[in-house]
Amino acid sequence: MATTEVERRQGQLAALSIAAVVIIVGVPLWWRTTETYRAWLPVSQINELAKLQLQLSADVEVVFARGTLTPEQQKKVPLTQTQDEEHRVDEDTALRYRYETRYRTATVMEEDALNQPTAAEADLSLHTLSESPCGSLVVYVIPESSSLLHQDVDVYIGQRRTALLRIGSPMIVGRTLE
Repeated sequence: MATTEVERRQGQLAALSIAAVVIIVGVPLWWRTTETYRAWLPVSQINELAKLQLQLSADVEVVFARGTLTPEQQKKVPLTQTQDEEHRVDEDTALRYRYETRYRTATVMEEDALNQPTAAEADLSLHTLSESPCGSLVVYVIPESSSLLHQDVDVYIGQRRTALLRIGSPMIVGRTLE
């Protein structure tokens, strides 16, 4: 009986030591390896997003072909013009629009491109010649006598951020610019 008592006591100690190892080592290890990672959140930056101020910019280049402006009108045309607008979405959010328009006369190569038989061909030729920054719009103003557009068409919007605009008489351009 003495040996049975000793074996029983050893069994109890073994069970207690296994339970102690599980509780002391196993539970903290399990807790640490299964916890959810909580990242630090920049609360101040998140709160600033509620007061979002967006600014959208559009670069527009207006190119006057030969015969659309008189020399006097060319002197009156500004080189650049900037227009700012604001649209409030709600009390905390606003959209700001900035249109920067540059004016110039067509180069010799652009004049040659504007003499293409169709507007689509002119659009392709003008695109290859364009030095405008990506995302900008180029509007080519052509005279009323131009055969590039059909008689009943005054505006052509190209596929490559290029637009062709037929202008009436030079006097209309003068009145618009003044």
